[in-house]
Amino acid sequence: MQRLWPTFFILTHENASAWRISDSLLNLQRESCGVVLRAYDLGQKARLTLGYGLAQLCRARRLLLLVAIRNNVDLALATQLRADGLHLPEWVARQQSLSPLIGWCRRYKKILTVAAHGAQGLARGRRLGADAVFLSPVFSTKTHIHVQPIGRTRFPHWCRVGRQPVIALGGIRLSTVRQLQHCQIIGIAIGQPTSG
Repeated sequence: MQRLWPTFFILTHENASAWRISDSLLNLQRESCGVVLRAYDLGQKARLTLGYGLAQLCRARRLLLLVAIRNNVDLALATQLRADGLHLPEWVARQQSLSPLIGWCRRYKKILTVAAHGAQGLARGRRLGADAVFLSPVFSTKTHIHVQPIGRTRFPHWCRVGRQPVIALGGIRLSTVRQLQHCQIIGIAIGQPTSG
C-alpha cells in the first residue's frame, strides 16, 4: 500500500526526546504526520539513541521519518534507522558533492526533501529532484529572530512559481496557519514543542 504524504511535520531540536515527540503526536491521525530528525548539536551517541527511539515510534504509528543530513555519518545513521528519506538543510543543498545522497534516495526508493529560504532555494530543490521543499520562515519566529519572514504576500507567489510540493515552516501557529489555506502547499511543519 502506498504511503500517504504527511500533512504535518515535527522537526526535532537539540532538547529533543522521543517521548516528548510521541506525546505531541498522540492525538494526531496516523500516517498524516512525519518527523525530521535534526538535533544537530547532540553528540553522535545521543543522536543515535534519539534516532532509534524515533524510528520505533514512527514504525509503530506509521509515521514518516526523515534524517537531516550534514555529512556521511548522518547518511550512515539514516541507513541504520531505516529512515524513509533524507532532508537536506539549505547549506548542504548548495554543495556540489550531493551525488551519494541523491543516489542513496534513488537506489533505495527513499524520499528527498530540501530546505529553502527563498526563490533560489526553491529552484535548487527542483533541480535536485526533491520530492518536497520546506520553505521558511513563512512568518516571524523566535528561533530566527534576525531573519526576515517571507510573509503572506510573497509566500503564496513562491508556492505557485516553484512548481513543486511545498511544506510551510516558520511561525506556524493556530493564529497564522489560517492565512495559508489558499496557498498551494502540501503540509505544514513546526519545531518540536519544548517541555513546559
